[in-house]
Amino acid sequence: MKQIYTIIKLIRIEHWIKNLFVFMPLFFNGSIGKIEIVLQTFFVFCSFCFAASSIYCLNDIRDVENDRKHKTKCKRPIASGAISVKNAVIIMIVLLFLSIFTLFFSKNAVKCAVIILIYYIMNVLYCFGLKNIAILDVILLSFGYVLRLIGGSFAGNIPLSEWIVIMTFLLSMFLALAKRKDDVLIMQKAKNGHSASKKHCTLFTRFYKPDSYAYYSHYDFLLHNVHSSK
Repeated sequence: MKQIYTIIKLIRIEHWIKNLFVFMPLFFNGSIGKIEIVLQTFFVFCSFCFAASSIYCLNDIRDVENDRKHKTKCKRPIASGAISVKNAVIIMIVLLFLSIFTLFFSKNAVKCAVIILIYYIMNVLYCFGLKNIAILDVILLSFGYVLRLIGGSFAGNIPLSEWIVIMTFLLSMFLALAKRKDDVLIMQKAKNGHSASKKHCTLFTRFYKPDSYAYYSHYDFLLHNVHSSK
């Protein structure tokens, strides 16, 4: 039972809620009550969940040494030794297989598979270094939510408006910036044992400033005004 709990902790099931974005096209299209479309979208939702959990395993495997030195991340399953790296790799592969297998139940399996593939490759690159590039990391995280939106659109054969795509991207960017601000504060307070260098911390501080929040949160208002003035 304890081992099951450890695996659940590793794959971060609580983060699966992020994948509910795939249902947004249904909600705004008024198709949320249509069982067939909801079921098709649910398959894509599950595929995103398994793919995301696979990426979480990869991320923890990559960062295991740094996590062991971190104040809170040292309690993660791999860093704490509760799950070996070898077993984590097996879990990662199984989750990736489940992500692909789930799409076989989707009517638009090919299109949805392309979206999942882009999402997975993007996050692999994120784990292998892109997450350390200021601004680009936030853009990639935000684009991940847009991919969820597109995946839901393909699953339910629902066209997306440019506004829902833009607003999803901006909302997710705002949330990502808020998280990065907390990361900056933690890095600045940490005296030692953190993987981030002083130079990197300075880059975060420079780009993730409070006035950046104001810019992104009001960007939709600016776009609306520009569109109305035409």
